[in-house]
Formats: sequence, C-alpha cells, structure tokens
Amino acid sequence: MADTQNTNVQEQDIHQLLKVKREKLANLQQAGKDPFQITKYDVTHHSTDIKNNFEELEGKTVRIAGRVMSKRVMGKASFCNVQDLPGNIQVYVARDNIGEDSYADFKKSDIGDIYGVKGFAFRTKTGEISIHAEEITLLSKSLQILPEKFHGLTDTDTRYRQRYVDLIMNQDSKNVFIKRSQILKEIRNFLAGRDFMEVETPMLVSNAGGAAARRCCDPAPGQRGRGPDTSAGRCCRRYVPRSAARTEFHTDTRPAGTSPAPPDRWAGDHTVGSTYARFPRTQMTDPAPMPACAGSGRLVQGLRW
Repeated sequence: MADTQNTNVQEQDIHQLLKVKREKLANLQQAGKDPFQITKYDVTHHSTDIKNNFEELEGKTVRIAGRVMSKRVMGKASFCNVQDLPGNIQVYVARDNIGEDSYADFKKSDIGDIYGVKGFAFRTKTGEISIHAEEITLLSKSLQILPEKFHGLTDTDTRYRQRYVDLIMNQDSKNVFIKRSQILKEIRNFLAGRDFMEVETPMLVSNAGGAAARRCCDPAPGQRGRGPDTSAGRCCRRYVPRSAARTEFHTDTRPAGTSPAPPDRWAGDHTVGSTYARFPRTQMTDPAPMPACAGSGRLVQGLRW
C-alpha cells in the first residue's frame, strides 16, 4: 500500500514538472520569444575545438550551440555546462555582460534546453577552459524531464526503447553509435569506389510476419467459420499419422530415396536442396491427417515443407 502511494506521489510530481515546463514555453511565446521560430544559428566551433586549440582561440570570439546539462546560479553570475555533438564545455554567464532581461530568462531555463552561446574563450581560476558568454539565445525549449545527471540512465529497458535519451545521457553509447556510423560509411565508400551497387532485398521470408501474420487455417478477412486458407500457401498444422514413420521432401537437386535413414527418434527427414530440417517424433505424431493446402510446393506422402 505504501509503495502504491509513493508511486502516485511521484507521478503527480512528474506531471506537475511537465506542466511547469509548458507554462514557461507559453510565457515565452506570449512575450514574443518563441524559441521554435529560430531555425538557424551559425556555429563557428565545437567544444572539443576550443579545448584542443585553446592557445590559438584564447580571448577570441567563438559561437557554439548545445544542450544545457547542468546549471549553477549564483546571484549575478552563473555557470552552466553545454553539451554539443563531440563533447561539452563550461559557460560563464554574467548579468552585466548579457543584460538583465536575458539573464532573467536564463535563470528560468531548465536542464535540457538548447542554447546558442556567443563569447570568448578563457580559463577560470581553477584552470578549466570555459566560454565567457556575451550573448545567449534559446534555440529550443525542453518539454521533457531528463534523468538525474549523477546516476544517469540506468534502466536498461529505457535505454533500448528510448535511444535518444541514452544518447543524451551516456557518452559511451554515443561514441559507439558514432563509430558504427563511421564504419558503415567507410564500407559503403570502399564498395562504391569499386562500382558496387547497394540493393535492398527481403530478409528471411517473403510472407507476412509480425502483426500481419495469421495461420492459414484461420478464416480469411471477410470469411466466416474456420478452415484451410489456401491463399496463404502453407498450412500451420504439420501433423502426420503414426504410420508415416519416414517421409521425405526432395527437390530436383536431390533424388528421392537417397537420404540416409533417420534415427528412430525422428519422425521425418525433410530436405530442401542442401538444407535439412528434422522434427522430433513427439512433435509430429497426431492421429488427424494434415489437410491438403493448395499453393504448396512439392507434396510427398502428405507432408509438405
């Protein structure tokens, strides 16, 4: 009972936070600062470019864009961590540099918002390479709640079902997908340079599968009752009488009668070209004979592939 109450309280808190985020967006839109109307922002450098070439870029104007992953507000000045595609960098935001209105909007921002930052590169007293913001622009408002930064995304099911959240929170996962994309790109370039053509082909089987699949003995759409559906081309009831101790299905590449005798525990040895499949006797013994289905392949002794 206590667990149920705690869950309900957590759900109410989440809904309340989501409501607050949407109210902030509505206030920005009413004030004429709709972030979704900004469709372009010029970026001159990435975070890794500034860190790797700090000696050349120190004191020079740079423009970056990324997602705010953390924020520390301290009166008239604040620090935030902005994450872009290759990495992240710290940004120093002061009210005297960006203006009171912009700073007030920045203080109301949430974790996950995407900002464009214009400023100059410098090193803090602690020695961390940062950007001293002179202008900040809200490019996109986050309307969802990101997982906690300290623990990260630990739920495996969420990581696979919501891969976009995994890429935001886990740098290792993002690096894996970046390397995978680069590998596939190089393979395509290698083959394309040798006049190969990429063609998409059906995988495994051509008949319907998943949600579109149905048994051939089920009534077809528009039919009533139950019986063999000849449109499917195969029957799902793969049963033979006990008297059929050994039944073979052969193609023209393998003449009938040349297959070695199967062990007693097998009810049949089915051969399609060079591919073999055997089914245990316990799965194929049923006194009811298998109904004949039209559209089947080659049928030998009442058992088909």
